[in-house]
Amino acid sequence: MTTPSDFEKIASACIQHYESALKKKGKPHEKEWTLLSAIILWHNEENFTIASMATGTKCLGEVELNDKGNLIHDSHAEVLSRRAFLRYLYDEIERINDGGISKYIDFKSGKFRLKDNTKVIMFCSRTPCGDASIIPKQEEEPEAKRPKLDIHRTGAKCVPGEPMDERASGMGYHVTCSLRTKPGRGHPTRSLSCSDKIAKWCLIGLQGAIMMHFFDLPLYIHAIVLGNCPFNQECAERALFKRFDGKIPNLGKVYNKIEPIIYKTNTQFNHQQMNNRTVACGAAIIWWKSCKDQQVCVNGLKQGVSKKAKDSPKSRCSVCKLELFSTAQRLISKLKLKIESNEILKTYESYKQASVEYQRVWTLLREDALKNWPRTDRKLNSFS
Repeated sequence: MTTPSDFEKIASACIQHYESALKKKGKPHEKEWTLLSAIILWHNEENFTIASMATGTKCLGEVELNDKGNLIHDSHAEVLSRRAFLRYLYDEIERINDGGISKYIDFKSGKFRLKDNTKVIMFCSRTPCGDASIIPKQEEEPEAKRPKLDIHRTGAKCVPGEPMDERASGMGYHVTCSLRTKPGRGHPTRSLSCSDKIAKWCLIGLQGAIMMHFFDLPLYIHAIVLGNCPFNQECAERALFKRFDGKIPNLGKVYNKIEPIIYKTNTQFNHQQMNNRTVACGAAIIWWKSCKDQQVCVNGLKQGVSKKAKDSPKSRCSVCKLELFSTAQRLISKLKLKIESNEILKTYESYKQASVEYQRVWTLLREDALKNWPRTDRKLNSFS
């Protein structure tokens, strides 16, 4: 059982790893700030591993997207740490297949799964953007002297079909419980807020459709640990799972609605947004435990790539869709996995659709709880 002292230890370990294990390249300069996120595999206070870590604050606008799979559309830290976690899982799968031993993953009856008593914990230096960040501001003055109540605001915009922000003064500025898209670099994005994406992971797992070809059970988050930041327990629970109360049908035997523990620690991330750090860092760091070196991503590609080389393999980060898909295809072949499908398995989209049970549950969730979740243009997933 995890305790508050465990969560404080996790947060401190993540900050220490960022400060000592990650190189300076990609970190904010003096007046810049960033977000930090990590995924931890936990047995107990003496036996846990930071499996992946990332920083990042940026997204590509819809007009910047392509159908090659080489760009990372959403470079917020929470999203990148999850992508790096997938890379870590693929490395562990290959290690086991090659005769090695994994500390946290078992192979049974032709499928992989987390070992008993292994918990997945996510660390975020700040409350996830979107609905979880719409929280009342703390008032320190006596009640009689307090001004009209106000809220911390989010730059994420409500998606079409959801209740829209009224933009009234104070507490009436935002509506709550709406799905939202992140702001881009001058152009609207199609990237859902981190609150929405984490809420989805609480319903259908961190692993995504293609990873379910390897695992027999989804990978759910046991706890979300936050750094010292503006926070409201009720608002966080509303955003990440309670807003779907009464809207989740019976998902079957494999998938369930999970309500993770949410805990704010006293651990301070010194590169977060504050008075002397007002400019969002344009670079994002990507790291996972088995990688040779951290990668730095800018505008969806590796930092330092020239315009001439932007479509070449060396421009791609290892956690973009194309690289993750190529890794999955290689391992499916190496492990001789049999995937049943009504169509020829060639494109990224075809492999996603072949994850039948995952797609069945995702369709159920989009009938009510996530009915306005924007649909990805299948052309963007047509690469192979």
